[in-house]
Amino acid sequence: LVAVLLAGLLQWALAKEELPLPRLVIVGQTGAGKSTLANVLLGQEPDCENCTFNVCDSHNSCTKKTKYAVGSWLGGVDDFTVVDTPGFGDSDDEDTELIDEMMGVLHTVVEGANAIVLLINGEEERFDASLQQMIREMQALFGETFWNNTMIGVSHWAYDGQSIAERNFTDKSEEKFMAEWNELLRGKFHIEEELEGVFIDAYSQKPWNMGDNQQQNAYVRETEKLWTFMQNHEVFPFRTIEDVLSENQEMKNEIRWLNDVIT
Repeated sequence: LVAVLLAGLLQWALAKEELPLPRLVIVGQTGAGKSTLANVLLGQEPDCENCTFNVCDSHNSCTKKTKYAVGSWLGGVDDFTVVDTPGFGDSDDEDTELIDEMMGVLHTVVEGANAIVLLINGEEERFDASLQQMIREMQALFGETFWNNTMIGVSHWAYDGQSIAERNFTDKSEEKFMAEWNELLRGKFHIEEELEGVFIDAYSQKPWNMGDNQQQNAYVRETEKLWTFMQNHEVFPFRTIEDVLSENQEMKNEIRWLNDVIT
């Protein structure tokens, strides 16, 4: 019996090792660049041909299943887990099925995350009903405290000189962007938290941009912010109300058993 228990514990431990900490889940609409960001954080090029996560050029999501990968942060030495989720709001009208599939994988496979990045395309700033529905279902299933582990991620926010000059001319800044989105989220979901943000331009890692110190400094700064956020936050467990009730019942049974043993 002891040998069986030890074998079971070893299997459980090995399964856990397959998804090392910290864990990052990226959610967002189709076209936000979730797969591209996930690949870059693994140290790969934004649009490599054999990327870990498939990248599409069209407005239809080519990520139809929630997928995860274990790798090294920015291709370095620190292990982490990144989870790429389906895009919502494309023309395939599969949002309900995609949301259900994503929730199931987060609950039963990923089990928890240090950080959840809500990725927004900085050039479009869409907030479709499908993404809002996904967030509402996360709140309903896992509880509102998941916001404590959530960041706003902004893609398509280039840091070359011309892009910066254009944003300055049109009065578009990181601070203003974050203030507008935090206000929007408060209005839609009645959250009290002021979410932090990271502006990671994955395409700064294209070969022809690597010599631009301004772009590379911004990339290092923003990815360090994300890594620090993950390191500083305990794992948020993707547990349902049923999980909590079941755990409470198990604890009650154990207490009852201990009382019987003592008496």
